[in-house]
Order: sequence, then C-alpha cells, then structure tokens
Amino acid sequence: MSATTIFLGKLLGLYLVAISIGMLANRQRTTATLDEMARSGPWMLFSGMVATTAGLAVVLGHQVWTGGALPVVVTAMGWAALLKGVMLLLVPGERIAAAYKGIGFERFFHAWTIVVLALGRWRLLTGGGFRRGCFDPHVLGVRDRCGCNQRPSSRCRGSNRGLHGDIVGGGRRRANAARPDAKRR
Repeated sequence: MSATTIFLGKLLGLYLVAISIGMLANRQRTTATLDEMARSGPWMLFSGMVATTAGLAVVLGHQVWTGGALPVVVTAMGWAALLKGVMLLLVPGERIAAAYKGIGFERFFHAWTIVVLALGRWRLLTGGGFRRGCFDPHVLGVRDRCGCNQRPSSRCRGSNRGLHGDIVGGGRRRANAARPDAKRR
C-alpha cells in the first residue's frame, strides 16, 4: 500500500470520525445548521467549491483502483467529493434543498451519523490508525533531510549524513550510536 493511500486513509478517517462525533454530540444544532445551509445559495456555492477542490486533490493525486479495499475506497471517495462539488455548483439551490429533505437526514439522523462514524473508524484502522510511529514522515511519504523516502529501519542511500544507518566516517553507524547513553559493541 502506498504512502499516499495510508495518508489519505488517515486524513479522511479522522475527518469522518470528527464530523460524526461532533454531529452526534449536538443533534439539534447539526440539523438546524444543515437545514439552513441547504436553503442558502451562498453556502451551497461555497460548499461546492470546497468539495470540488477536495475531490480534485484526491482524484489527481490518487487514482488507484486495485490493491485492496482501502485504496479503492479512497479513490471512490475522491470521485464522490468531486461529483458532489460539481453538483452543488451546477444544480439550483431549491433542488438541492429538496434532495436534502428527500434523503431523510433528520428522520434517520442516528443511522446516517453512525454509518459515517463506522466508515471513518474503518479507514483509520485500515489506514494505520494511531499506532506508534503512524505520523512518521517516511510513512506519510514526506522526504526527510537526506532526501530519501524510506522507512527509518531501512538503509538510506540519499546522503552521507548518518541517517538510517548510513556510512559515516568510513564505517557503518548504528541508528542509536548518536545517543550518548547507547551501548557500543
């Protein structure tokens, strides 16, 4: 699984969990706000712009339709966000408000939010969750100062700076050799 898939799985999982918990914590405020937004043309236009941008970011950066459930779900969610954003930009506000009422969000509030919470939790679990080191820059695909994209346990070939067990000063250096309290062999 690519680092991009893991990063997007965590990002979207955290987003879905946070949104669903916030919605469950205050049902009345959530339904009133969403009802008002559905009737507001400027809010729908702004929401369409944000959803289109987020969808395009995922679609352009992650077109993976194989390799397991997580990569496919991440790609599908990107396309869904893009289509939703375009729909919000093109469809008149009255039709959007009618569609919002038609899906029965207020009537099936707990069912909708529990499904979103479950999807977010699944994405966190399959995307790496909060294991030790899950926000390691190498796992997220961020290049470190030596320019490599490898996990810390692998040998870095990007420079001679002593990172990840590189050759330093003519001999191999262990990862913990830089620590003064490390035992030397």
